Amino acid sequence: MPTSPAGKANNRPGRVASARGFTLIELLVVVTILSILALGVGFGAGGGFARTTNTPRAVADRLAEAMTRARDAALLGRASVGVVPRRDGWLLATRDADGAWQTVAAPVAASGVTLIWQVAGAANNPSLAVPLAEATPPVLFLPDGRSTAFDVIVAGGGGQRAAQIACRTDGWEPVTCD
Repeated sequence: MPTSPAGKANNRPGRVASARGFTLIELLVVVTILSILALGVGFGAGGGFARTTNTPRAVADRLAEAMTRARDAALLGRASVGVVPRRDGWLLATRDADGAWQTVAAPVAASGVTLIWQVAGAANNPSLAVPLAEATPPVLFLPDGRSTAFDVIVAGGGGQRAAQIACRTDGWEPVTCD
């Protein structure tokens, strides 16, 4: 194999080869491996970088946002949207073509907190069961912008740091939380 004069000078017997460094591919492989290891350590130590917190404040904020979306869906879709209270969250429902109530998605559940619902001035003791198709959800958002009046207390934290946040609506105003 032909070699350049500079290459012949570097390959003389007794001469130590100079340090060549790393190629770009080698550097990319090392950076990729280190990134994967860092992600593994981050998920293992912290449970994920962007995990959902279930503090009473976070759940109350998610509840207010979900109720605003339910009201918007009722207004824009010109159809009632129901909310089924649960001790650990809530469930959204709409009517199907036959007029039966069907769940929209999986129940929204928040572990570590308890939701205490009061619907239309009466205590509501929700279960964790999915409602029957012929049962009307206790909380309704109507196409004209009204809703059933309700109060929800989000309680959690336990011990001396127990927190309670109250969320409410009178049926005309959006849901607000303390």
